[in-house]
Formats: sequence, structure tokens, C-alpha cells
Amino acid sequence: MSEGSCGIIKVAVRRPDGVAIITITQTLDIPEDRTLIIKVPETVSPGPHEVVLILSGQTTKAVPADSNAEALMRFAGTIRSFAEIDGLEYQRQVRAEWE
Repeated sequence: MSEGSCGIIKVAVRRPDGVAIITITQTLDIPEDRTLIIKVPETVSPGPHEVVLILSGQTTKAVPADSNAEALMRFAGTIRSFAEIDGLEYQRQVRAEWE
């Protein structure tokens, strides 16, 4: 297991409901067992939190050939209610909400 203490901590956004969004940046080596333990700062209260893990650096391995990715792709574009949604524009709107 790889254990890391908190690195760079900053309050990135305060939502309209007053909840602070905290960003913690820490560089860790991913061990062979791919298990991470991250101790959060004392300012984080116990209880439920949404945690997002973003992995950057080396890319992950390609999807194994025995996966069901190809089978799932046969459904691409088949949901008619999504036909009118511009995925890129939606993503830009979501990102703009956080600025």
C-alpha cells in the first residue's frame, strides 16, 4: 500500500450552499497492488464526502481484448433523447459553473 499525507491543500470553490470544495494535490507512486491510503487534514470533518481521484502521468493500459468494450459500442448513438445534446457544449457549461 502507498500511504501519503496531504500535499498542497486549497479551498477551490465555495458552493452557494456554503459547502467548501477542497483540493488536495499529492504525488504518490502507485504500488503493484494499486492500493492507496490518503490521510486527509484535520479540517475535514468525519462523515460522508464526495471524493474524486484524478490520475495523471503515465497512461493506463489499453482495454484488454477480452473486455466487453466492443459489444458496448454497438449501442453508441442509439439513445434518441441524447441526439440533441452537444456533449462538448454540456462539458463547457459544467466547467463554467465551477469558475
